Amino acid sequence: MSLELARFGIHATVVYPGTFRTDFLDRTSAVHEDLSIDDYAEITAAATRARDAANHRQAGDPVAFGHAMVALANASEPPVSFAAGSDAVQVMIERAEYLQSNAKNWHDLSISTDIVG
Repeated sequence: MSLELARFGIHATVVYPGTFRTDFLDRTSAVHEDLSIDDYAEITAAATRARDAANHRQAGDPVAFGHAMVALANASEPPVSFAAGSDAVQVMIERAEYLQSNAKNWHDLSISTDIVG
């Protein structure tokens, strides 16, 4: 989308937010169904424990996030992708490393699909 809009002088940024210290994970805010599938019970319980442990301990500051969004909106050349928060930056770095490794590992098979000659 950003490439299509650029010719009109319009910028678009995809924001990848990390976790922010809000009530989002609080049981008074986030409602999770009681529906349980036995095969997933262990994973569901672990996810619930992780959410409870992270609640109100998230690294991100919602006010700082708001300021960052205003800064992006006012930037003359904003990025196409923006990671908001240290945890989001780490995820973005790991994803980029994975994509690069995958492209190298499968390079020969990938280019074998080109028309030769």
